[in-house]
Parts: sequence; structure tokens; C-alpha cells
Amino acid sequence: MSGTWPIRLAPMGPLSMGASLWKLEGQLMATVVAKITASFALDKPMALIDPEPVRTEDEHDEGHPMRSLRGARELAPQLYQADVLMTGHAYPEQGAPQSRVRLAVEGHGGWLVNKMVTVYGDRDEQGMPQPFERMRLGWEKAYGGIGHADNPLGTGFGSTTTRPPNIVYSDGRETAACFGPIPQSFPGRKKLLAGAMRKRITEGVANIPATFDWAYFQAAPPDQRLEHLRGNEWLLLEGVHVGMRRIRTRLPGVSIVTRVYGHAEGAMPSTIPLRYDMLVIEADELRASLVARGSFPVMEPTKVDRFVVAAGVESPAEPMLWPEECEPDEVLPFEPVILGVSTAPMAAPPSNRAPRPALHGTVSLDPDRSLEPAGSASQVLPFQEGALEGPLEGTVSIIDDVVGPALPFDSGPFDSRPPSSAPAPSHPPAEIPGAPWSREASSVPKVRLPNPSVAGTIDLEKHTTFTGEEHLESASTTQARLAEEQQRREEERAAEARRAEDQARAQKAAEERREREAEAFRKEQEEAEREAKQRAQEQAKKLQDQAKALRDNIYGGFKRKP
Repeated sequence: MSGTWPIRLAPMGPLSMGASLWKLEGQLMATVVAKITASFALDKPMALIDPEPVRTEDEHDEGHPMRSLRGARELAPQLYQADVLMTGHAYPEQGAPQSRVRLAVEGHGGWLVNKMVTVYGDRDEQGMPQPFERMRLGWEKAYGGIGHADNPLGTGFGSTTTRPPNIVYSDGRETAACFGPIPQSFPGRKKLLAGAMRKRITEGVANIPATFDWAYFQAAPPDQRLEHLRGNEWLLLEGVHVGMRRIRTRLPGVSIVTRVYGHAEGAMPSTIPLRYDMLVIEADELRASLVARGSFPVMEPTKVDRFVVAAGVESPAEPMLWPEECEPDEVLPFEPVILGVSTAPMAAPPSNRAPRPALHGTVSLDPDRSLEPAGSASQVLPFQEGALEGPLEGTVSIIDDVVGPALPFDSGPFDSRPPSSAPAPSHPPAEIPGAPWSREASSVPKVRLPNPSVAGTIDLEKHTTFTGEEHLESASTTQARLAEEQQRREEERAAEARRAEDQARAQKAAEERREREAEAFRKEQEEAEREAKQRAQEQAKKLQDQAKALRDNIYGGFKRKP
């Protein structure tokens, strides 16, 4: 998970950082991710510790793609809901064949997540659960199996010969029950990337259309997704530690703040608003990580290597000290990215790779070719068969200290020798006065002037640029699309909530109707029974009267005889 990033990053304090480039309907976007890690503290806020690195890919147990995830990828371009994830083991009371495991998140005036499952030991031949010491909370132990859309790794689905699941919902639902992340390979998640959409999202710089379903990037089970996280919520865990049946702790309650340096010559540092959208609970390690994310449009893609994003942690008691007042950390390794090639951290090239000296330090700016792989047959090489006319057209140097055409026959500083197998050293960032990595003091006043008309300035806090009417319109359009997508999502959730309410009301009305019908039927039965009883009584009385009259006649006849 270490390596280089497509943007220069400068973490300041106990946090790790990552970044990715992507496109929204062709507009280049950048996402910055910051991550803090904290250790559990019983009945009080957690304490920050050395941060876990930002995960660039899904991590499977034992590295096997057909196993549950130890951790989910944390470099999604955007998340419209906050994911709550938990990994670990279930621990029953000594000698017990079952245990209850609970994950609860409390905040904003109530329970945000309150999920309970029951974990059973493996069954014997009679189907009785056996005592166990601990059990992995993975998808393999939950309900599912081959052909199950929500959990193909599970058991108990589709055949009576498979063993019953060990992890089930406490309310008896026959649904896959797990606290961990959903792998991208699961059918229920994979179906959101059908056909050509998969290639657009997973290969190279993701190019996301307006019709994209952002739920694909949500790794948490649906009942572990929140509208938002503030970072100060309470956690309640049960049955996940051998020595403590119940763990109650609170998230650290700190904020992650950013500054962007060098995005425009002479411009003051700007900010990228980050929000927490992932909570990763590692119960075995008694720690939790919060991931914050923020995105902004890149209006000048050729200058993406000119600025640095710095991030730090602050709280009401300890405000962030920026470079003018403190010693900054080292800038993370950086590698300029050719648009169309993956933005994941780049490893050193293999030693048997063919040299390509003519492309060193250059990138094609032809938009029709910007998504082609770097090794394709359409590279701009003057000596290659089928080369484009004008080999310098559509290229530009992306190395700061190089000016002129980047060609092997040019007298410039390029070395035509094959690259070594060792990774090339990162280019140190240019000196920018006031930046965290710079030795020069800032020559810009610290007070932001209300002058939005400075040419070349990008206000990343508002996702707006002031380099001209065209860029302003593009940034506004991008922001409007994001706002429209967010509004559409909210309307869909509201409509779904209304449908659920309507369904609940209809179900309640149906139950009330059934109760009324049952009550009416009961009353009819009682009335029929009363009428039958009354008729029987009347018939009995009539028979008694007839018998009495008959006796009287007979008795009277005897009396009249002489």
C-alpha cells in the first residue's frame, strides 16, 4: 500500500493520505483521502495512534480472492453514504455453543446502527451446535452459497446437503448476516457494472457517466450505511473480545483539515472540504480508523503536478498549526500520471521491459488518444511504423526542469539508456513559498482578500476557478452535476422511504381489515349460537308442554270414569 500518488501529498501529524484521478463525464477530477486510526478506550474517547495506510485495493484473507475481505479499498472517487465496517471474531462465554454479537453506533440523538447476530458452533450429526472458543466473522460462515447473489461464499443455500450457517440474524431472517466489507466480486455488487460500464470504471482513469450507480463503491452491508459520520459517535460492541463481553468507546472527535499550495502562481493556500465516509472497526486489534474524502475538479490537467495537498488533524482544544508555525512532514512520493493509465501507486518497472526513452517525461494531450494505454501501437514515435504526422504535436514535458521537445535525438537532458529495475527517484517538489516542504517563507499575506477576480486562482473550497469564463462555467457545470446527482439520490431515498411507509400503512390497514373481518365473523358465530340455543330451548319447552298436556288428558280421563 505504499508507493507514489498522482498528486503531491503532505500529511502533517498522525494521519495517512492517498489520492486518485478520475473523470466525471470527461471532466478530470481529483479525490484526496485522509485516514486516522485510534485505539479503543473504555467509556471515553479513543486516543489517536500511528495511522494505518490508505488501502488502494481490496485485501482478502490469506490473499485468496475467494475468501472474505480483511479490508476494503478506500480510494473510491466518492461515497454518497458512510460505510461502517467491522472485522474480527466472535467469542462465546466459556463452554457455550452460541454467542450474540452486536455492533451499534450511537449519535445524532439515537442509534445509527444497531445490528445483532447469533453465532452458533459447528453442528454435530444430530444438528446440535457444539461449544467453540472463537469464530471468524466472515462471509464463509453466513447464510449463502453458490448461486446466491448476496453471498456466494456462504453455506445453507440451495441444497439440503450443505451445513447450516454459523452466523444468522438474531430475529431469524434467512439473509446473509455479516459485519465485514462486501467484495467487489459478489454478484449483487458486480451487477452494477455491466458491459461497457465495467471497462470505463475499472481500467485506467475511471470515466464515470451521469447514469452511474454510485452504490457500487459502497462496501458495507446495507444495514451498516449511514447518511453521514461526524467522528464523535459512540460505539457499542458485544461478543467480539475474549476478556470483555461488552465494549463501549467513543470515536476521537477530531477533524481533518487541508490546505492546497501552488495551485496558482501567487495564490494563497486554498482548502478541500473533507468529510468522514468510512468507519473501519478492527475488533481483534481493538482499534478503529476513520477515512475522510474530498473531491474537486482539475481545470488544468497539465499542471496537476504543480500543487501539493497538505492535511492535518485538529480539535477544539488543539487547532492545526500550518507551516508558518510548525515543522512539516516530508512530502509523499509523487509520480506524474499519464491520463488513461491506472492512478494506483506505481511499482518499479520489471527489468525485462523494453526501453521507451522517447516517451520519458511526455504525455499526449490529444483528447482522442488520452485514454489509450501507454504501451499501445499508437504512441507518438517518429521512427515507429504508422507514426503520427508531426511527432511533437500533442506532447508536453511534465518534468519541471526540462524545456523543449522530449525526443531521443534532441540535445536536451534525456538519457536514452534503458531504465533500471529499481524505481526512479521521485522528483522533489518545486520550492513554493509558504508550502510545508518549502524552505522559503511565504511572501503572501496570511489574510485572504475578497478578490475572486485574480487570474489563475482556483478556489477549491467552492470548486470554482477564476481563470476565465469558460473554466468558471465548466467548474460550475461539474458542481451542478454533482449537486443534481446528490439531489437525485436523496429524492430516490425519500421516494423509497415513502414507498416503505405506504407499504407499512397498507400492511397495517390489511391487518386491521382482517381483524375487523375476524371480529365480525366471531360476532356472527356468537349470534348464530345464541339463536340456535334459543330455538333449542323453545323446542324443548314446546315438547315439555305437549307432554304435560298429554299427561293431563290421560289423567283426566281416568278421573271421569264411574
